Amino acid sequence: MAVLGPLPDVTSGRFRRKDGRRWRSVPVARTARWAVEGFGHCQQSRALVLASAAAPSLRSCLRRCDAAGPLRCRFASFVDADVLVRLGGGRSQGACQLARRCPELQAVTFGAVTYRRLTGLGHSNSRASRQRDARLSLQRQKKEAEAAFGRFATLALARPFVASPAWQPQVCASDDGHSVSLQHPCTQVGGGFFQLSHASKTSQGLTLQISAASSGRKLCADGGSVHLAEAECQLGQWELVHRGWDSLSTSHRDHEACSWFRVTASGSRSIGSAGGGVEEEEEEEEESYYLAAATGPSSSLRLVPATEFNSSQLSACWALGFQQQRDAKLLRIERSDFNIGTPGAQIAEVWLMASRNYQRLLDRLLENLESAGDPVRVHVRWAQDFRDIGKQFWDIRGTSFVFNAAKLALAFEALLWTATAAGPSSGGAAPPVVLLDLDVVVFPGWAPSLRSCVEGDRAADVCAFQQPAHPFELVNSGVLVWRGGAGRGAQSLAHAALAAHHGYEAFMRLVVGGPAALEQLIWNAIFRRVWRQRTRRSVRWGVYNPTLARVGPVPSAALTLRIQHVAWWATMEEKIEAMDRITNLVTAAQQLCSTVGAGCTNRPGTTVLTSEGPLLPVCLASLQVDPHFGPPLECNKLYSTFDPEADRSCFRRLKESEPRLAGLARDFENRLEAFQISSMIQEIGEAMLSQKLH
Repeated sequence: MAVLGPLPDVTSGRFRRKDGRRWRSVPVARTARWAVEGFGHCQQSRALVLASAAAPSLRSCLRRCDAAGPLRCRFASFVDADVLVRLGGGRSQGACQLARRCPELQAVTFGAVTYRRLTGLGHSNSRASRQRDARLSLQRQKKEAEAAFGRFATLALARPFVASPAWQPQVCASDDGHSVSLQHPCTQVGGGFFQLSHASKTSQGLTLQISAASSGRKLCADGGSVHLAEAECQLGQWELVHRGWDSLSTSHRDHEACSWFRVTASGSRSIGSAGGGVEEEEEEEEESYYLAAATGPSSSLRLVPATEFNSSQLSACWALGFQQQRDAKLLRIERSDFNIGTPGAQIAEVWLMASRNYQRLLDRLLENLESAGDPVRVHVRWAQDFRDIGKQFWDIRGTSFVFNAAKLALAFEALLWTATAAGPSSGGAAPPVVLLDLDVVVFPGWAPSLRSCVEGDRAADVCAFQQPAHPFELVNSGVLVWRGGAGRGAQSLAHAALAAHHGYEAFMRLVVGGPAALEQLIWNAIFRRVWRQRTRRSVRWGVYNPTLARVGPVPSAALTLRIQHVAWWATMEEKIEAMDRITNLVTAAQQLCSTVGAGCTNRPGTTVLTSEGPLLPVCLASLQVDPHFGPPLECNKLYSTFDPEADRSCFRRLKESEPRLAGLARDFENRLEAFQISSMIQEIGEAMLSQKLH
């Protein structure tokens, strides 16, 4: 029996069953005293910050705030984006900042998240509480909207992947308003804010002018010295170049969540010869110089050519940060938390992001989760509609940044929940966190199968589905499974993704049509970076066997399949039809071959067979490996994907099985159930041809 908490007002379907009966409404107990306030960190002001120091984990940072008491500490900001763990003796330390007040959220250091202490025992779902939260949200949004249109930003060093995490020094104007230097924090109030103007798009980024907000003086580089000038200067037009996410590159310097600032200086060089009566000629040439600084605080800025980028003493990677919005703007106030199965026996925490347009998919997934029978806790959060469900393709321009922000907000709330509020499972450890898209179908045993990748001696910090044939993407981010308890690896991966997200914000705010990417590209860029440069202490990521957990509109081996993300360019109607075909095929195979169960449970000596005895040929053809004579199914891999043979479709498997499985053709002729399975597979193949699916 599924148990549902208070229903969100934003919905119209009201989570009704197909027979019209309403789900029983019972709230889920929550003991957490913290909530996600928003991306970014509180102002780094000595008057507001209680303490700023290293902390090994988010849980440790929150405990420090708890120890200080509610009168002294109400906000905790944390960042740890070190997914490689290459420095500091192998033990990574995050940066923790405690504050009593937090008037605004800033992004001087990319990838930070701020948490707010709750006065009660957690989020209240009462109508009065929602109305009060909505009023406060509108007030905050009005203030933030006014600030968002002002093009004021901070400029700081950005080293999210390769350095020990810390609050980064920022560029600050001097007291006399003529020079700039790196400080942490700025000694002058307002000295760290710059106004951006005259922005225009270029082939590689955008050009803009930068002026100190406190004095109005322009940031110039005349004479090779970076300074503030009141008058016009020759080298005062800066080009902001995004470091990019060229996943095909093999350079170790790609995939940084930052940008370059460069200026182009014109000069001349001599050509020809002055001897023999031939006049010497001069040719104009341009050379680019990049804004750089030494990695320590209180250092001056300088211009360097690209040839000096490899210097370990210099950094040309910059974070252009803006005021951040509070969490209420990313995800709506309305939310629901409920149990599927017996309360207290949940083996996974499932997190879903829904919207009005996707109500049908949400209802279908909730019914699917209940029918599968795995006991899980479900958390539904609501967001705005991002795409037209009647169209096959999604134009991400203008919506990708907000969509990514909502997905990341969901991830950080889920990680906060499992770090502070989730009860232990029967095994004594916190259940894994499963972030699901709504176009997913599940079958009995799906939750233990996903747990197998993030539990045990070789457990990963996060696991994902393998992306079907793609030039550079390794994984599909429609289903992400995080180790329970939000350990350091899971947290650092999420912070690294947020740092990358922050790197796109300047282009989203300043120009139309700047660099844009969905969060899936961000996850893949980080995974590839870790794969190339990992140490034994780096973040551990894994990939599920695509026969077990699949992506696309076509199923694999019907009896091995436990979960499928039905993702491809299609309308909602086309997706629902594909999901129905997959469900019908797998259900028919499971009913005929009732002695076959789930095999990926992480328990030694287990088998997919629930009872001994031979299997029908059609059942053997619907399995990835022969349970009697074949090797055990490899359920997942660390830092690697599976061979394309593991990604074979159901009709290809059937065609290849006919010559080698004696009696398979007889099954199709003499058994109605086997004939129906064959017909369903043929129907899927015909749908592929008619819709040109790949």
